[in-house]
Amino acid sequence: YRNHLTLKKHLTENPDALKRYNDLKIGLGETSESNGEYWKSKTLLILEFLEKEGMSQDELESIWKDNL
Repeated sequence: YRNHLTLKKHLTENPDALKRYNDLKIGLGETSESNGEYWKSKTLLILEFLEKEGMSQDELESIWKDNL
């Protein structure tokens, strides 16, 4: 749950990050061959944002495992 709030905070405070996130989702929605490809690409970007917000490597690894 913390990761959702942290992501929302990051996207709210960083308009460039919000644009990257939206552009990625739109692009993946148009070109992804599978749901797995969509989730993996989206998760990698989210993890980048969460790391910038100071989440620990253990938390990031847990999110990675939960989402893929």
